[in-house]
Amino acid sequence: RISLPASLEPMILQLGMLTVIKFITGLGSTSLAAHRAAIAVESLSFMPCNGLAVACSAVVGRAIGARRIDRAEVGIAESIRLALWMMISLGVFFYICSSFLMELFIPGDPAVVALGAACLAMSAFEQPFMGLAMVYGGALRGAGDTRSPVYVSIVGLLLVRVPLSAIMVYVLKWGILGIWITMIVDWLARTLVFTYLKSRGRWKRIAL
Repeated sequence: RISLPASLEPMILQLGMLTVIKFITGLGSTSLAAHRAAIAVESLSFMPCNGLAVACSAVVGRAIGARRIDRAEVGIAESIRLALWMMISLGVFFYICSSFLMELFIPGDPAVVALGAACLAMSAFEQPFMGLAMVYGGALRGAGDTRSPVYVSIVGLLLVRVPLSAIMVYVLKWGILGIWITMIVDWLARTLVFTYLKSRGRWKRIAL
């Protein structure tokens, strides 16, 4: 009940990401290089955010083990507060220093630097939603609800990011910047679904 959904979630994530990468490869080497470089820089926010999600999962699990839902609620709220501060700060950093950061990764290629900087600057608007979604996912896993994060991944990746990326690339012709817009929409959609699931309170019944 717990381990199988937890193992399915990263599989769904990789399937969605591979599909999007397929779209990007069709845009040419410049777009692909810019995307990979921007993702490499943006990964500076992935790991600390994932660390907060794991910490939130541990705090929630410990509180629920003690039959203290109130402590679990406080742990979630504090994790959300820390995630927002951290991710908004990183977003501002990415937005202001996008060109500088890209030049560090791809010196001597102005076209890739310019396109990668535009992608990285756009990712600034993605950071708060990413932080919220990852922490909420960690909270639900800590409560023993490993199915909901799988459902949210399906909604975000397979129902939002993949089809919207196809529209951006093949219909609207917005190229790599359209792909990064879909990433923002994806994390926003996940945040909204997670917020609903958390407020509904089913995770408390699962835990107890």
